[in-house]
Amino acid sequence: MLKTSATSLLIFLGLFGQSLPLGLPSYMKACQKGPKFNDCILEVANGAIPIFVKGDSRYKLRPLDPLEVSEISVTENNKKSIAMNVTLKDVKITGLKNAKMTKSSFDLDKKHVELFFSVPKVVVDSMYKVSGKFLVLPITGEGPAHLVLENVILSLITDYKLIKIKGEDHIKIVNPVVSYETSKLTVDLKNLFNGDAALGKNMNLALNENWKELNSALGPSIVNGIGKIVINNVDEITTFVPYKEILIQ
Repeated sequence: MLKTSATSLLIFLGLFGQSLPLGLPSYMKACQKGPKFNDCILEVANGAIPIFVKGDSRYKLRPLDPLEVSEISVTENNKKSIAMNVTLKDVKITGLKNAKMTKSSFDLDKKHVELFFSVPKVVVDSMYKVSGKFLVLPITGEGPAHLVLENVILSLITDYKLIKIKGEDHIKIVNPVVSYETSKLTVDLKNLFNGDAALGKNMNLALNENWKELNSALGPSIVNGIGKIVINNVDEITTFVPYKEILIQ
């Protein structure tokens, strides 16, 4: 598996939570501090994810599946073999509803969290525009793009702090870092080289045969695009729900 890092893909299960207190959503419950705390987090998370990803207007939560992003831009020129400018527009991402939390590790004293998730498949559909070089091959084109990441493992490592809102402690995520692994990336870019079928077929073949290099170039920006929205959702819910309603001392 290829492992890549990017900042921000967050607790997309809203374990915490925004202005007037609403209390925890009905699909979540508080967990009690103690030896079974992380087991409780796993249970709550995996029960909440299928509902949480649909969005929740009461807590100002945007839907995460499908997750719509207006634009994701990638500029990869750190490697001599890859120098691409890629823009994805009208991005639609699906598959997060099937995510499962596989491990939870909270250090409540240090306010440090490590969470791990598995997602069988993440699908990205968009309109793309690309120019530059992939390996030794020039690449140019614009049109529909279809990407599939298989067997995705996500890990979130973050700290948090407590902030006061109307006299109550609330959780605030601090410096989150997300890493991911995938067993395979497949891509289909339509209308490469102004619709030249032969050149387009050969380039798609090259991209898929060298998917690790492609993933290294594209993956972090896609994850970051997801992460920004997920982080906003987490911030919304943690602003609504006081810390004491999330963690039972």
